[in-house]
Amino acid sequence: MKIFLDTSVVLAVLINESQRQSILNKIEGNDIICAESIVFEIGNAISSMFKRKKINLEQGKLILKGFYELPIQIIEIDFERAINIASEFGIYAYDAYVLDCCERMRIQLATLDNEMKRVSRIMKVNVLEV
Repeated sequence: MKIFLDTSVVLAVLINESQRQSILNKIEGNDIICAESIVFEIGNAISSMFKRKKINLEQGKLILKGFYELPIQIIEIDFERAINIASEFGIYAYDAYVLDCCERMRIQLATLDNEMKRVSRIMKVNVLEV
């Protein structure tokens, strides 16, 4: 089975948040898919953690290294469709990129973001509870 991970789930695994083991248990043995924007979102999340003084440079590099080691398949975004989704639901582009990919590929989304879950339900995108 294929499961689409959004940034919240990827980060939870990478920075060892409390949901990490539950996420790993649910995605184990499945093909993991992410939108091409994940690379930029991970970089932005790391820089945000720097800014809030939650991590140092060495920790940021370890997070990035862990990201590159994840067995994920990166897929292209249909940007025109994504901006339509962003406009229709009043959400950020990065969230719309994820929903575009899930909808087009008809695959389940793993997210920790409640707003993404809400919009997913409206769009009839299945959400994996993690």
